[in-house]
Amino acid sequence: MNIHNILFVFFVIFSISIIQSHAGAYVNPALTLPATPKLPTPVSTGYVKVNDNVDIWYAQYGPSIKSSISNNNPPVLFLHGGLGNSNYFGNQISYLVKAKPKSTIIAIDSRMQGRSTGLNKNITYEIMREDVVNVLDHFKIPKAQIVGWSDGGIIGLDLVINNPTRVDRLFAFGAQYSYANTNSSIGESIFIPYIDRTEKEYLKMAPNPNFTKLLDKLSIMYTILPNYTREDFAKIPTVFGQCKKAPLIWIADGAEEEVVNLDVPRQMHEWIAGSGLVILPSASHFAFLQDPQTFNAVIERFLDFNVDCSGKTNSSRQIVAN
Repeated sequence: MNIHNILFVFFVIFSISIIQSHAGAYVNPALTLPATPKLPTPVSTGYVKVNDNVDIWYAQYGPSIKSSISNNNPPVLFLHGGLGNSNYFGNQISYLVKAKPKSTIIAIDSRMQGRSTGLNKNITYEIMREDVVNVLDHFKIPKAQIVGWSDGGIIGLDLVINNPTRVDRLFAFGAQYSYANTNSSIGESIFIPYIDRTEKEYLKMAPNPNFTKLLDKLSIMYTILPNYTREDFAKIPTVFGQCKKAPLIWIADGAEEEVVNLDVPRQMHEWIAGSGLVILPSASHFAFLQDPQTFNAVIERFLDFNVDCSGKTNSSRQIVAN
């Protein structure tokens, strides 16, 4: 065998070893954007017309709202992130329908996003908060358990600041208190392919789609909102002062969050007295897609938590599982 053949054989063996090593290489889940899940089959779907003639799409799961409330299980309301739609919570809703059979679960698409209308109307977090209140009023829901991601989490924060009596508890994942909290490297992250994906989904879902207009409207909002302060968060009733009335609040995020600056969750946790802080490992702004098992377990635990207001313990705030 001449030298050329020897070199060729060596090259082939080396190439195969490289391919095999990469085939088994670890891929950080936080750097992935798994496929958008499908929602399970709902009990009912439809639209709720809110104040400015916008139709908010909803899907309802589980028992009737009346039954859920009578069993001391306030309905669970899912609020998605900007540009997205309720399908992004498909893994969580599918899980909770089985894990929490006595709880009504509702998902809504925010105005001008997903299947909802309103592209020619205004959009702010205050307006979207009012939309949620309109939906709760429509279904005669006194208060809800809210799971919000990104914009949905911010809407939840706006609710506990301005309409705290309508919130039993809030799980705010990937939220922020200021537009200045946005990570400067967002343009280099998986948020870019997320935008591309949501455009395709929006064009299939929206009654009268115009993604460029939607993106422009949201982009303008993101240059000035949100804009909450420490004083705003101080308005939220706390378990220390109003134990039986205050909403339970958990601030949550991924350890490798790429959209919001990493110090933001802890800052909000420190500003909201009595709140919980949850950081999910090996996950980013899209943790509910990247690691649904962990996300689902945390959500279930959150919904099961109860605040002990008996005063029999050394702590004024004891969290116990039902």
